[in-house]
Amino acid sequence: MTERPSIILFITDQQQAGMLGCAGDPLVRTPNIDQIARQGIRFDNFHVAMPSCMPNRASIMTGRYPSVNGVRFNGIPLPQGSVTFPELFRQGGYRTALMGKGHLQPILDPYNELGKCEERWWRSELTDRGAELSPPYYGYDEVSIVTGHGDHCGGHYEKWLEAQLPGYKQYLGAENQLPHNYSCPQAVRTRLPEELYSTSYIADRAIDFLERHAASANNEPFLLVVSFPDPHHPFNPPGRYWDMYDPDDVTLPENFDAPDDDVPHLAAARRARRAHRDNRGGYGAVALDEREAREASALTYGMITMIDDAIGQVRTRLSELGYEDRAIQIFTSDHGDLLGDHGLMLKGPLHYGSLVRVPFILSDPARSDHGTLNDALFSSLDIGTSLLSRVGLADLPGSQGISIFDVLDNRRERRENLMIEDEYQSPVLEFDTPPVVRTLRTQKWRMTLFDNCDWGELYDLERDPHECRNLWDEPAIVATKVQLLAELSRSMMQSVDRKLPPVSLA
Repeated sequence: MTERPSIILFITDQQQAGMLGCAGDPLVRTPNIDQIARQGIRFDNFHVAMPSCMPNRASIMTGRYPSVNGVRFNGIPLPQGSVTFPELFRQGGYRTALMGKGHLQPILDPYNELGKCEERWWRSELTDRGAELSPPYYGYDEVSIVTGHGDHCGGHYEKWLEAQLPGYKQYLGAENQLPHNYSCPQAVRTRLPEELYSTSYIADRAIDFLERHAASANNEPFLLVVSFPDPHHPFNPPGRYWDMYDPDDVTLPENFDAPDDDVPHLAAARRARRAHRDNRGGYGAVALDEREAREASALTYGMITMIDDAIGQVRTRLSELGYEDRAIQIFTSDHGDLLGDHGLMLKGPLHYGSLVRVPFILSDPARSDHGTLNDALFSSLDIGTSLLSRVGLADLPGSQGISIFDVLDNRRERRENLMIEDEYQSPVLEFDTPPVVRTLRTQKWRMTLFDNCDWGELYDLERDPHECRNLWDEPAIVATKVQLLAELSRSMMQSVDRKLPPVSLA
């Protein structure tokens, strides 16, 4: 019997697909992630199921759209009884572990905390909850949970931090930060040293897992998910990573000043900035000036390079323990960040490529197509199905994903299109009602439809890769729009839950 490979899945939070050296970014240094790409395949057309943390992470775990798995917005928990791909790996004889951010449960607890200001979203109230988790947790035999973002992280990490640094709270947050001259929203120069930052903790816990697994007499393969809360805002890379990149060296996106006369929600974000009524301390899309955009990008680069260094430490130990030739390695992110795209940052119901397209790199020692680039359409929905099929385990029940390996090995055709969902719980960006959004992506087109709106978005990605000219009302392409609307309708019909078949005729 052929030995089944172990799997290590690296996940970041809120990272654009192009913010890697191997993806062509001229500034950011990511030698360790680049090495995974040289030893594997980089996918250039990989998209999320929904561009928000909890919904897309739930889709990764279940292989099902947020409208089906129930996690339609941040703050809605994935039911504990949900079948996840780690659970199927565990049942199939794998040792499963999560080190870092899971974000399948709301950060704030109890629910009556939800009315407080958005800054509390990264000030975790779950300090004690981490110790109460009873494995298997969503299919993981072992977890070291990190909740929140920036230097205000909770879970098991916060308990560890308290033991390492008594009085640690005086090192955290904007009120205790080191002096700096950055003006971009949510730039915080943390006093927390690099070795105590969450990124370092997660790498240490991953290495500890590998060492304990290697020392055990058990020969079972493992599934290890290493999940970093960065480079999500607030922008606070610690120590040397703070000023590792000069904002003056950052090149702004070509569409930074793109016109907004035919994109109402983009225009709304810019109006809010001019009127000083945007929430610059929250999570939603806000407009930036050029200096702010350069600063936010430079600090994001610092967080990414710190993650790359951490991944390098994990990969070095993986190799030293003899796993390198027996482990599939994957790098991806849960969603992107506008980060200067159309003069905006963070996220919202604006399905620009910077937000809905994420990095995805797959290195499989059993394959020979190393150092290649693949432009087929794939989705976060595909991750679990692909890994399960690779090791010969049954697929997720009701999975709406496809196997990446089946496409790579010509066992199925490439997708012609894919759908992206988005649903909000309150009006934003001058929408009259909470936006409900559906996007269709093909190789050539991006079409976005909004509920309760008589306008939409349509971009020719071949002629307009930066999505600057909305063709929704263009008479010359009415036939194309009708065809895409039909394809989107079919995608929506195909995305309904068909997991449970009828048990009788009536």
